[in-house]
Amino acid sequence: MVIVEIAFWVFVVILFYIYFGYLLFLGFLSLFYRRSGTTMDESYEPIVSIIIAAYNEEAIIGQKIENSLKLDYPKDKFEIIVFSDASTDRTDEIVKSYVNRGVKLLRIDGRKGKTYCKNEAVKIAKERL
Repeated sequence: MVIVEIAFWVFVVILFYIYFGYLLFLGFLSLFYRRSGTTMDESYEPIVSIIIAAYNEEAIIGQKIENSLKLDYPKDKFEIIVFSDASTDRTDEIVKSYVNRGVKLLRIDGRKGKTYCKNEAVKIAKERL
């Protein structure tokens, strides 16, 4: 009976540590350890690539591109890539009409699927991880 009671209290202590003790321990350590020399550059603006998947989207692709172009971000650090997975309607023509505004069209023939097309679009993006 004593062993069961000891095991019970050991598990209660372990559960307390898991839920509260570790956070309290980290809070205590943070009083003594401070990061120094780490500053955030507030002016840093990474290159952003919006990749839009399209398959026979002629009804809405123009609106989607217009909405994306309205984003408030420096135009030299922003690009829109539309991949067309073998669209059979006017999707490609509509996207091509935005080329002069910096929109790139990547046409994939043969219906390769969204994942394949996204991977191909990432390859032509300005900044890759």
